Amino acid sequence: MLRLAGLSWAAGLGWPVHAVAGEEALAAPAVDPRASLASGGPHRAGWPPTIADDSARLFGSFTQRVLRPPDTGRGESVGATASVAAAHADVHQLWRQLDRDWNAWKGGELGRLNRWLASASAAGSAGRPGQGGDSSRQVSPALHAVLLRAAELEQVSGGLFNPALGGVVAAWGFHADRLPGDLLPPPDAQALQRWRAGAAAGLQRALVWQGGRRLLAPVHPLNIDLGGLGKGAAADLALELLAHRHGVNDALVNLGGHVACRGLGPSGAWQIGLRDPWVAAAENGAPALAAGLASPAPPAAGAPAALMARLAAGPRESVVTSGQYERWRRLRGGRRAGHILDPSTLAPAAGLLSVTVVHADGVLADAAATALLVAGPQRWPELAQRMGVDQVLVVDEAGQASLSAALAPRLQFGPAWPAARRRVV
Repeated sequence: MLRLAGLSWAAGLGWPVHAVAGEEALAAPAVDPRASLASGGPHRAGWPPTIADDSARLFGSFTQRVLRPPDTGRGESVGATASVAAAHADVHQLWRQLDRDWNAWKGGELGRLNRWLASASAAGSAGRPGQGGDSSRQVSPALHAVLLRAAELEQVSGGLFNPALGGVVAAWGFHADRLPGDLLPPPDAQALQRWRAGAAAGLQRALVWQGGRRLLAPVHPLNIDLGGLGKGAAADLALELLAHRHGVNDALVNLGGHVACRGLGPSGAWQIGLRDPWVAAAENGAPALAAGLASPAPPAAGAPAALMARLAAGPRESVVTSGQYERWRRLRGGRRAGHILDPSTLAPAAGLLSVTVVHADGVLADAAATALLVAGPQRWPELAQRMGVDQVLVVDEAGQASLSAALAPRLQFGPAWPAARRRVV
């Protein structure tokens, strides 16, 4: 699997950051690099960046790309030339294609595959090679590769990262780009029961391949949701495309808070802000999660994102956050239900508000952030070790932060997160 620029000041901290990592579903880009470009910010002595924002929503979010134009060899930037425009356009086209083809509920390849997975099992053709009709289906090389990687990560996570939960996600209503704000009941038992067996089997057992990319019909109805690693794969592929097709080796891509970077920023290391999940929960109307720790006032409309910490990224790193504060529903009775589901209960995971993972492999970081959130406050350190991620920051529902020893020295925390609110494990 193949694995902004100008600076914008973070709310109230005086921190210059190039991008903000954190759940940003359906929000405009968390920082506006043009603000410092216009004011002659810290990038002045560095290289002049080019910036592209996608106003159309991709992967359920707005996206952003920042790159250093390749040198023409004549001592001049090609930032205003067609080659830079082509680089941005190629990434945009790639993301549009992946957003369509890997979305479980749109009309692309995965959506069509899901409809077949549900209907073929219902028709009784499950697992019967050579029967003709709908007993098997061939998938594209790209989807085959991502399904194999998803199954691998499901296995190493002990099933806590489970892409076979698509039907359950839809039953809860979390598949929609916009979630309803009304008080709603949880899905009824019958709606969940239809997908229970397929979700329990997971991709490792439910997907049976015959002759390479040909997939046999599953025994039980199955709906695959690649949302837990799609952004990671799309970010990694974008950086590879920029480097190998366009010669761009200094770049940062931001898919709704999933940040991946390569090379250096305009004045050194890329500066990544970590969104404050407690403030973000208040901003999105979530109720207070713990007695004794008051929810902050929501930021003013149009204000920059509030950060809990800042990180200087390495020359090839992804910074990925999974959280329960951006996409959630309020159930009847007032209980808050986040969109990340526990495969063992088919209900929203509880215990952690957000998990941030830093790793060179964006796909691994994406899947691990989801799995660690499901693992909860007690089990995440052991699972992180098993999955091979050693730079982790978690925030629990009591408003306390825990972080790994490898990540601790790299983070600069803001005043809202003093030493009393965090611990190294």
